[in-house]
Amino acid sequence: MAEFRDFSHFVRTQSDGFCALDLILENVDCAACFGDIESKLLKFPGIERARVNITYGRLAVTWREGAATASGVMDYLASNGYRTQPFQAQSAEKIEQERANVLLKCLAVAGFAAMNIMLLSVSVWSGNATDITPET
Repeated sequence: MAEFRDFSHFVRTQSDGFCALDLILENVDCAACFGDIESKLLKFPGIERARVNITYGRLAVTWREGAATASGVMDYLASNGYRTQPFQAQSAEKIEQERANVLLKCLAVAGFAAMNIMLLSVSVWSGNATDITPET
């Protein structure tokens, strides 16, 4: 990428010589994508461990110190079609709230559609199905 991004303050250096980074995966919901992310990251030079938490949509990446960088890992994932950002509690809550809003809208549309279908079936339930034409 053309711009310089420093995510080093999100990297935790461990006592065993490894670096760890937690990322939020944006717009990734299927198990196949999670497996794809883990397998692709393990092919990235220097990555020792990559583990996705499906429940929270978080990715934990570990590499030997000096073998990779946080921005390099994030750029690699972006080049494979997966948007990420460093995990921060505030941004995780914001993403979860946006998902909840989308799901609430989907539920509202489904409820409205089900209500209209139920309206058509009231006459069948009341025993007056003789005036319903095949087109209906």
